[in-house]
Amino acid sequence: AKAKAKASGKSKQDEEVEGWDWAGVGGIWKRCICWLDYRELLIHNLAPERFVEDSIQEACRMIPMTIRITGYSQCPIPPGSTIRPLPTIHVEGESIGSDHSQHDVRKIKGTVGMISDGAIRWSLSDSKVSSATASSASEWSSEAVQIGGPGAAMGLLGMWTGAMHERPDPLGEC
Repeated sequence: AKAKAKASGKSKQDEEVEGWDWAGVGGIWKRCICWLDYRELLIHNLAPERFVEDSIQEACRMIPMTIRITGYSQCPIPPGSTIRPLPTIHVEGESIGSDHSQHDVRKIKGTVGMISDGAIRWSLSDSKVSSATASSASEWSSEAVQIGGPGAAMGLLGMWTGAMHERPDPLGEC
């Protein structure tokens, strides 16, 4: 692939390169989100034996998410290897913020790349759209692994948490 520099001062890794959708990223995905109410989660952390009770209730939502590829960047050759990894795929898109409101639009952006064991890693963040042309700062972030390998449409398995990793976030401070 022939490299094309995005801007001066960028590292070799940040240079834009030619690529293709080797991971099957582009398109419409259905995001299934499940969570416990934070108050219940805190109670269960203090009394782990309560996780086996039948009274635990999760909230579950199916949220459609549209993903478009915006570019590709080169990955460094891992130490001890002579093979260059597949390019990192840069993405953006939209989803709704809730299954209760089709008008609560969220902007999504992130990257998809292959990690050393061959798994496909998705790193995404999402933010509310604050006006017709702009979005606010990232509110949620996600790290996930694509199930089934490159091009598989089986889905992703991962975790969403607050993008700023603040104390009240699901994963807490970092």
